[in-house]
Amino acid sequence: MKYFLLFILLSVGLMACNTQKALELDSYDGPKIVFGSSGGFTGVSKEHILLPDGQLFKAGMDGKSRNAEGKIDKNLAKQMISNFKALGFDQLELNDPGNMTYFIDYSENGKNHRVVWGGGRSEIPKELKPYYHTLMGLVKNIKSTPPKM
Repeated sequence: MKYFLLFILLSVGLMACNTQKALELDSYDGPKIVFGSSGGFTGVSKEHILLPDGQLFKAGMDGKSRNAEGKIDKNLAKQMISNFKALGFDQLELNDPGNMTYFIDYSENGKNHRVVWGGGRSEIPKELKPYYHTLMGLVKNIKSTPPKM
């Protein structure tokens, strides 16, 4: 019985060491994608942040606060973040704001690259809109998924 209790305690201890801690948004300096839109009739800005562990955050109306929206599959999050570079958006020089402006911002290790479009004065790569819509779809899927009980 003594050995069984020791085995259980060691197993629980090892499992506790193996759990991954959620990334802290304020102190995190690794790769992340910030995406959203601003403008239109109301002038409202919507901003979402995707981290490689799958966490999704939404910027508050004050522009400073961040609220957790939910979590997506970690592999999908990593793929979406790596696709920014794979599709060449990290080399794309596009700053064309308009009445309704869309943006995707990639940042890592204190460096960031922002892509802005909506003004209609610049040609945008054909892959940019589907990539943006896929990111927005992640947010919509989280909102439409009922909470687990």
